[in-house]
Amino acid sequence: MKLFTLLLTATLFSFSTAKTTPLSPEQKAEVISAFDTLNYVYFETAIAKRQLDPNQFIDGKPLLIHAVINDQPEMVRLLIRYGARLSSTSDEGHDVDFYADKHNAIHAKAELIVIRA
Repeated sequence: MKLFTLLLTATLFSFSTAKTTPLSPEQKAEVISAFDTLNYVYFETAIAKRQLDPNQFIDGKPLLIHAVINDQPEMVRLLIRYGARLSSTSDEGHDVDFYADKHNAIHAKAELIVIRA
């Protein structure tokens, strides 16, 4: 049983720390368009079909940070529900709270507070 627990832990850790595969220019454009049009169905479908990782990076920032920058609390909730990590940071080392403050994203910041409560 201890061996099984150790293997399971190691497997889960490797998934949680793995970098996501870069998106093609077409996929990147689809994601950006989905953010712009608040197309939650696109995100739910793409994540469910494993075409998009909830921790995917675009332009050096995870999707969760993009949702915060765009002040989209529903998108924040959706990404968290599908496994986006609150602890994610941009390539510059900034977290979601930094971007919420920088972009005065009060709705996204409120959603982050509720999720953490």
